[in-house]
Amino acid sequence: MCCLGLTGISIGECNIFVDAGGGAFYGPKIDIKIQDAIGRLWQCSTIQIDFNLPERFDMEYVAADGIRKRPIMIHRAIFGSLERFFGILIENYAGDFPVWLAPVQLRLLPVTESTQEYAKSVASYLKKFSLRVEIDQTGERLGKQIRTAELEKIPVVAPLLVSKK
Repeated sequence: MCCLGLTGISIGECNIFVDAGGGAFYGPKIDIKIQDAIGRLWQCSTIQIDFNLPERFDMEYVAADGIRKRPIMIHRAIFGSLERFFGILIENYAGDFPVWLAPVQLRLLPVTESTQEYAKSVASYLKKFSLRVEIDQTGERLGKQIRTAELEKIPVVAPLLVSKK
């Protein structure tokens, strides 16, 4: 039953449709589903009316007219579970996060042994601005360091070349 008469309509870019019989056992609900980068739908936000728990816990209140009544419980979750929200976020970006969201925003690549200390001072300076910085200390060739950072989807990679001049 569609009490609002909303079946298969669109509001802006949002489609609204009724999932007849898809409601929870304790009452009607509204689910917001979002689409990920490859077209799958994921339930994100939800608001649910619960007639079951107030009855099971024998909850009552006294109304303004003095009559005892059973309350209606409302459950809501803005993003569903936090884990689900982050899962959708990771799926959407396919792990290739924008700089502001990336766990490591910048990787410094000291090209020679002599640039290691300089890399540490640059990293220390950038961390004062709350940037998430790592130094590649593997000692690998520059090409391999860049490729590794690429595979790990580090958004900014900075090779450090320092001349004695």
